[in-house]
Amino acid sequence: GRITKKLLQRHFGKVDLVEQCPVFADKAREIFSDNNKIGDIFCLGLQDFAPSSPIYDVVWVQWVIIYLPDHDLIDFFRRMAQALKKDGVIVVKDKKKKSILIPFIFGTYIKEVKENKIYVNWERDD
Repeated sequence: GRITKKLLQRHFGKVDLVEQCPVFADKAREIFSDNNKIGDIFCLGLQDFAPSSPIYDVVWVQWVIIYLPDHDLIDFFRRMAQALKKDGVIVVKDKKKKSILIPFIFGTYIKEVKENKIYVNWERDD
């Protein structure tokens, strides 16, 4: 939606979307049908999204982490860390934070906490 249209597509060469709801995925295909900056639109839940190689500079996660069970969220972040190119980042924007879970997921990866933002050093297995 708005983040893709007003932010991501303006700053990145290609934007892939992951949307669990088929109606919303179809609407995105309709809205972005003539937009060459939109790559793949995956219709599946984040718990099933698994890119096969480091292909992303940024993984933007918005308004969804509270809906994933803890084990799925941990697995998702681990897969996304593997999907990042060198110096890539994961951005999480959510209304509610899983304050107990966040330190568990990021643990020793936390570089800095500043102004309600957690900066993380991801280590990849490559």
